Parts: sequence; C-alpha cells; structure tokens
Amino acid sequence: ACNEFTTHVMNLLREQSRTRPISPKEIERMVNIIHRKFSSIQMQLKQSTCEAVMILRSRFLDA
Repeated sequence: ACNEFTTHVMNLLREQSRTRPISPKEIERMVNIIHRKFSSIQMQLKQSTCEAVMILRSRFLDA
C-alpha cells in the first residue's frame, strides 16, 4: 500500500511540475514523509493487534 501511494503522489507531483517547478529534494522530502507516516500506522496496527490478541488470550485462559 505504501509503494502504491508513494507512486500516486509522485505522479501527482510530476503533473504539478508542469505548472510550477518542483525540485527533486521536494519530491524526496514528500516520499520520506509518506514512508514515516506509513511506518507509524504500521506500528500502531501491530500494537493494537497485539493488545487484542492478549485480551482474547486472557479471556480464554480465564474461562
């Protein structure tokens, strides 16, 4: 999903570059921001999945 979104954003930036100049540094910055945000989301997802598994485990072990 991250790569698809990154590709989409890069295509949008390429389209915009026809209207205004966009430096490679700016594109690189956007890609880094996207990767950081996706990493953060991935970490949160892993954490909530782990918490849910632990809750289910404790319920079944207590039963």
